[in-house]
Amino acid sequence: MAAIRKASNLASSAKGTASVGRMQQELRDRAIACLASWKLRLLANEMNQILPGLYLGSMMDALNEKVLKEKGVSAVVSVTDLVVFSGDENEEVESLWARLSDTIDADVISHFAKVNSFIHSRRLQNSGLYSS
Repeated sequence: MAAIRKASNLASSAKGTASVGRMQQELRDRAIACLASWKLRLLANEMNQILPGLYLGSMMDALNEKVLKEKGVSAVVSVTDLVVFSGDENEEVESLWARLSDTIDADVISHFAKVNSFIHSRRLQNSGLYSS
């Protein structure tokens, strides 16, 4: 009887291990799919209009003078800890850089007033605005 219970426990344990293995593989597959999707969006270089004259997208778009001109963007808000542009690169585009790391403990709230004021004043001027 003990041998039967032991065999049964081993079979259950093997099934449980296989189930955990399948779950881990599914999680890995989903994570890889999410990363692939993110990479495609990053490489797609596509800004999205979220309100008339207000766009959201990547830093690559923010640095693309041709795209900014096509969309009528005259102001850019950049939220990053990377120093990729100072605003002097394109004299036709005004810029605001909110230096902020993409981390869970980043102090986002301290930038709200400055960024909101910048966006609001440009929208009142009917300026095309882009945020990356």
